[in-house]
Parts: sequence; structure tokens; C-alpha cells
Amino acid sequence: MIYRRFLRDRRGTAAIEFILIAMVLFTLLLAVAGFGNVAQRQIAIQTAVRAGGEYARFFPTDTSGIQTAVTNALPSGWSLSGTPAVTCSCNGAATSCSAIATGTKCDFPFLVNISASMSAISVVTPLWSQSFNNSASYEVRIQ
Repeated sequence: MIYRRFLRDRRGTAAIEFILIAMVLFTLLLAVAGFGNVAQRQIAIQTAVRAGGEYARFFPTDTSGIQTAVTNALPSGWSLSGTPAVTCSCNGAATSCSAIATGTKCDFPFLVNISASMSAISVVTPLWSQSFNNSASYEVRIQ
């Protein structure tokens, strides 16, 4: 008899429904915020590598200057996972950038490739968790 009265009682139904819907919405909110952070970091690293490419257009053999340009283009407080990688190639063959600066003959096309990576904050929701690594590369063709 008490059991039947309990099943017919509708007080608190709206609160339980709200809790169930709120948990789903909160999970979606956390996921959107996490993926927004991943996207923001990807855009920042692409912009930084592009800034290094612009520096490389004028100083293609200055490896440390290119790396500094990439690092300085990041937003304040952000850092890369490691030092940006700068590689040079002449006519499809990998070459030392400093060797070209000291007079080694280079057949065209002369390419400078800049790449960097940074870890993004993990996307964590009550139901799912994942870590992401953002990376970007940029290639400059020197005439």
C-alpha cells in the first residue's frame, strides 16, 4: 500500500528531470570549452609558424632567428613542446642551413621548412577524456 502511494506521488519529478538534463548540458558545455581551447591553440601555433616563415623569407639561413620568431609570435604565457624544427633543402636534398650561409652551392628550389608542436589542455567531461597535441608546419620557397 505504501509502495503504491509512493509511485503515484509526483512531487520532485521536475527536480529529477532537471538534474538529468543539466548533467547532459554540463557535459556538452565542458566538451565545447575543451575543443575551443584546442582550436585556439592550433590557430596560435599556425600563426607562430607562419611568423617564422616570414622571417625566413628575409633571413633563410638564420636558424636561431627563425626559432626565436616562432617562439615570440606565441601569446604571452604559452610555450611550445620543444624547440621549433628548421630544416633546409636544396633541389629536394636535405642540406644544413648553416652550410648554405657559409657558401655551399644550392640549386633551386631552396626550401626552408619550419615545424613546431605544443600540447593542448586535455578535454575532460564526466563521460569522456582525451589529450590532444597541436602541431603545424610551414614551408618557404626562397628564390
